[in-house]
Amino acid sequence: MNGSLFSRFFLAIVSLALVGCNDDPSSLVPESKMIAAPRDPYLVGASSERRFPKYGTRDRRISFMPGSAWARLSSTQFRTLNFAFGPDNVGECYLSEISGFLDGGLSNINRWRKQMGLEDMSADELAKLPRKLFAGGEVAFVKLDGTFSGGMGAEDAMKDYRMLAMILMLDCEAYSVKMTGPAFLLDRQESEFLAFCETLEISPDPDAEPYMQATVGPFEFLRPCDWEYVVPDSDELVRRPIGFEIGPNGEAKCEIGIAVDGDKASPISIANQWRVAANLPAYTEEEFTALPEQILMGSRGKWIEYISGDTTFFGVVSQLASGGLAPMTIVTSLKGPTDLVTPEKVLFRAFAETIRLRAAQPTGNSPH
Repeated sequence: MNGSLFSRFFLAIVSLALVGCNDDPSSLVPESKMIAAPRDPYLVGASSERRFPKYGTRDRRISFMPGSAWARLSSTQFRTLNFAFGPDNVGECYLSEISGFLDGGLSNINRWRKQMGLEDMSADELAKLPRKLFAGGEVAFVKLDGTFSGGMGAEDAMKDYRMLAMILMLDCEAYSVKMTGPAFLLDRQESEFLAFCETLEISPDPDAEPYMQATVGPFEFLRPCDWEYVVPDSDELVRRPIGFEIGPNGEAKCEIGIAVDGDKASPISIANQWRVAANLPAYTEEEFTALPEQILMGSRGKWIEYISGDTTFFGVVSQLASGGLAPMTIVTSLKGPTDLVTPEKVLFRAFAETIRLRAAQPTGNSPH
């Protein structure tokens, strides 16, 4: 595969970040609240556990009223609350903490639809789903009938099954609740399921760091909860599948991009295009080499920082290893009013370091 083919292959993967999120990317609206974020010193190379010591904690209070005939089972890694019901406990109901979604839950819902042997739904169809109460929020209610595989072999698929499910964003956490079982059994359990969801109360750990693990297409990362997801514009040089707006009116912009235009896509070329756009002199090779390092997509890149007028700019450029093929230049930047952007520096650097291409996800059996 030559460099040009590699570039097209990588861009094909990245394009999933748009297609996988929504048929109409401009309609994506994250469900998160503005909350204060700690601005601690940044340490290059620190582990997520060290940087986000409270991230993923299960030190929280959950109150609930289960169905009258449900048997409570032990919690598991992926099931915070776990119940069974019906003959031989054939029916299941469980609450899971899940990765943050930036597409209204569409990707999760379509994964569930595959488990039931159904085609994907569109964003417009998602918007038309009825809404029910779930832990204090009103969210889309999913009711699916089909042949439930759950990732098992076709010979083990269960016909005439039903799935009831909902997804909720709660500050810096996301939850799903699911019920599966024979359709005739869930006919009698649907009211119990809805009552359980309505009575759920989830109190997050007030000391937890305000970051959420999120996925968009093939990318995964930790993002501050008060960054609002958008799909930024791309140009001939840089494809930008992911972006965020920061501030009460979105005055600051953060973007992830992939540079694809040959020599113009080298890290120093990208850095100097940023500089020239800000009416600053371009870096020499020596100056660029001397810039501090910053991890981006698992590779060591260069950290760029400057102030131009009332605007502050932070950026990272990094080339991904490509097994002897033409390397790809990955970039991320944060730009906006200095008084707004400066406190976000630590968060931006931590965000950049956590960006990864995620492993292929199964369409069938999943922890949630």
